[in-house]
Amino acid sequence: MSADSLSDYLHTQGLKLPHGDVQAARLWLETVIRMAEAEIDRSVLWYADAAGALADRLPENADNHTLLRAAYLALDALLSRYPATAAVYLLHPEHGLVRLAAQGLPLPAVFAPEQTEPLHPAVRSAQTGWLGLVDNIGLWRGWGDWPTGHDNGAQSCIALPVYGEDGRVLGVLYAEHADTQAFDAERQSAWVGLAFALLPLLQQWHHTHPPTEEHHE
Repeated sequence: MSADSLSDYLHTQGLKLPHGDVQAARLWLETVIRMAEAEIDRSVLWYADAAGALADRLPENADNHTLLRAAYLALDALLSRYPATAAVYLLHPEHGLVRLAAQGLPLPAVFAPEQTEPLHPAVRSAQTGWLGLVDNIGLWRGWGDWPTGHDNGAQSCIALPVYGEDGRVLGVLYAEHADTQAFDAERQSAWVGLAFALLPLLQQWHHTHPPTEEHHE
């Protein structure tokens, strides 16, 4: 993506991050996706859990396998520098947010479109197109604003929408940490870099499977 696109994203999301740091993270993660030769066990990419099999939501084909491999490798690389519980979600036109890759404590495999209040930050980002940064989840729990069904005991989290130039949300990156205020500018830069590194793959998927969600303004 162009430097203008990055500037627009940072401006829209109210992020005052060094462009050079975000660009460096993006280029690093793009290189991981392009150059990494590691093969991931198919059962890891095409996981099955209590919510069902990923293959029930994404057909097992070469294009989707490429998307899953890229998401896993890029997420793994980022978390090797900044450990956390995290996931890459695809915004699916039928199933809602579908988890492509994750590491750390268990995170939902799917957030159904009909989820009700209080919304999980990942769902809120998907619906609004806005970044969600919570420095102290404990306060949200105290206010009754945190979804009890999806609680790993984390103390801070970040949810970043991934969208292209048309403003349509394609997916969400979500991470949480056991410490409060864990997502400082350095870590935010890394996550925005991942959003841009994965954007072309998510765009390609949505081009093949046109979503029905509204545009982010």
